[in-house]
Amino acid sequence: MDDGTRLGKVTKVRGRTNPCVQNGAEFLAWVEKNHPSEILRDVRPAFQHKILESAKRHGEAVDPATGEIVPGIGFTEGNPYISFRPERGSTVIIAERWHEIAGPSLLDGAE
Repeated sequence: MDDGTRLGKVTKVRGRTNPCVQNGAEFLAWVEKNHPSEILRDVRPAFQHKILESAKRHGEAVDPATGEIVPGIGFTEGNPYISFRPERGSTVIIAERWHEIAGPSLLDGAE
């Protein structure tokens, strides 16, 4: 603000990197060979989740039973977004300024 009051901190946050099945056929073939009890017509969602959680923990998908790297699993990255962390007490100042700029209708719920 013009008077030096800190309202908070704005940062651009990188998107999260998350494991995902990138090659469903390759992953399915691996599960059929190594864990056939986990096959329905597709990989059981709970087992797929277990493998993806392994990838999240280890940076790559690892079979918890054998230590083998699981094929067909990769990572996607989410979109970056803006984050605002208000300073203590700044929300009152922000609300007051918003009221000055936008008027009471936006804050009071009037249409």
